[in-house]
Amino acid sequence: MNTNMAKELAETISRKRKMEREIKALSKRVRELEAPILDEMAIEGVPRLTINIDDGSTVTLSPSTIERCGLAQECTKQQVAGALVASGLGDLVKQDFNFNSLSALLREARGDGGDLPDTVLNLLDIREDVSIRATFS
Repeated sequence: MNTNMAKELAETISRKRKMEREIKALSKRVRELEAPILDEMAIEGVPRLTINIDDGSTVTLSPSTIERCGLAQECTKQQVAGALVASGLGDLVKQDFNFNSLSALLREARGDGGDLPDTVLNLLDIREDVSIRATFS
């Protein structure tokens, strides 16, 4: 048996696990920093912020908003599916839909200047998730 390959595999798995833990910690820190920075940008009317970081790259931070759907209180997925079908949107959404698909449908409708029917909207809890998008140059 080639123990060199087995050792390399074990080291690679170990390194991957360490990196996954680091990514999890970094993601948590991003979430902690995002809200106060978004608040400051909104208060000061700053639409985007360009920062030069230590590695020599430039990062532009700008708010990114996305609408997401969830169930309104005391509603079921079946009620929403029924309302979608009754509104003529049954061909777009399966009876057992997921909310990512429904959120995409909502964004598409609103992007085209429309909306979902009130019979569907009344069953949903729609919120805007605002985060910071970073672009590197």
